[in-house]
Amino acid sequence: MSEFTENNHSIQMEASDLDINAVLAEFDDDPEFKSELQSADVLLIPTSLSLLLDLHGSVVLENLSPEREGTAFPETTRQIFDMLSTELGERATVNAVVKDDDYIEFALRSEDVILPIIFIAKEILLQVVVDLLIRFLYDRLSRGGSQKVEGTVKCELHFEKNGIQLSYKYDGPADKFEQETLQHIRELLSNEVDDTHVTKEDDTSTSD
Repeated sequence: MSEFTENNHSIQMEASDLDINAVLAEFDDDPEFKSELQSADVLLIPTSLSLLLDLHGSVVLENLSPEREGTAFPETTRQIFDMLSTELGERATVNAVVKDDDYIEFALRSEDVILPIIFIAKEILLQVVVDLLIRFLYDRLSRGGSQKVEGTVKCELHFEKNGIQLSYKYDGPADKFEQETLQHIRELLSNEVDDTHVTKEDDTSTSD
């Protein structure tokens, strides 16, 4: 995963470091549930709690204690899951890589928005999922009648293009997410890709 740095605008399009088979292997003891996950077209994937605590510190985590181990989902997950399931309808099956009893959620005490890690099994769904995420963020930032532009958005997508598993990771200003993400995804979908990767680090540090 990309490093979260509060004052750094980071956009990465590169070979994916997600081993989806290893993720699903956690459910080898429940073949029926694992089969459901394997047949899904869109999967929501949790984040390591130890990584969360390393990146954010326990002071900004609402629902977790530093002693917790395992994985957790950001508090946007339920809304994202419901939106994707509803809007994709019969076109795609959406699932989350967790059993109901093991679901743990975290939230940040800030304007920053973290989206769940999303694995998209079908290339044809990539643009649709991106459009829905943009709409979700617009609605969330527009609460109260005016759009908030403070804070950041952290988004991580994994998908296949021409048989190569790639990832798109955005970690930057909320008000630039739509423009930057649409530009990169549209460029990707309109071009052939190889096994090289492109990483853009945009120094947009805010001054004290």
